[in-house]
Amino acid sequence: MRKISIVGCGTIGSEVAMAVDRDAIPMQLMSLYDVDREKAVALRQKLRHVVPGIAATLTEVVSASDLVFEATHVNSLKQIAEESFRLRKDMFVMSVGGLVVYPEILETAKAAGRKIYFPSGAIAGLDAVGALRLSGIKAVTLKSTKPLKSLISSPGLTRFLQEKKMTVEDIQQAETVFEGNVREAVPLFPQNVNISAALALQGIGPEETRVVIVADPWITRNVHEITCVSEAGTVYTKTDNLPHPENPKTSYLAILSAVARLREL
Repeated sequence: MRKISIVGCGTIGSEVAMAVDRDAIPMQLMSLYDVDREKAVALRQKLRHVVPGIAATLTEVVSASDLVFEATHVNSLKQIAEESFRLRKDMFVMSVGGLVVYPEILETAKAAGRKIYFPSGAIAGLDAVGALRLSGIKAVTLKSTKPLKSLISSPGLTRFLQEKKMTVEDIQQAETVFEGNVREAVPLFPQNVNISAALALQGIGPEETRVVIVADPWITRNVHEITCVSEAGTVYTKTDNLPHPENPKTSYLAILSAVARLREL
């Protein structure tokens, strides 16, 4: 049975830990780690099965298993990846945007002979995009419409408000707060556009994949629309996702897709 450690005990890490604990993921949970140790302690107390350890260091949690599940932040991914590959561990990455911000992670994994897995997240159709790449993709666009409150802490929304000389309260209808490519979007919306990075990696890359982000104060769901135009035809997908009840920045489907992918492994 494969052994897994979890780095990051927030909403996603906790849901995956509980899925392992109830045998929905046929793996053995070896260790938990969070920079806020109390989160790891609280999570372990929720689990039925004994987790051998709460790691005190990143090296300790990585060493405990053969698969490192990362559920932290784009800016933390590089350090976690370097330690994982140094110790010859495979990774399951939730902060997929980090693979765009730090593309050298992919090269380091290849040099170390390690694998990086990531889920489809809160979107549908990545398999079709990967297939269309073989025919020649002309254009890919991701339009994400999200509740305004889920974007409030993002640098991208702050920049938009400053440029427009507005406050959050001034947004009373759906507003397009960003248009650009994936490489530009990830630093500005690091907790909201990991799906755009997954789409770019599956398709034509972060420079060529277009992203449109719409903030809507009146919706409660995350809506993601993909349009992929290729020599073989056009694919359009739309997902209308409920946010996770404990974290409005995370679509519930994103967590389910991680659990499903881990089950496949």
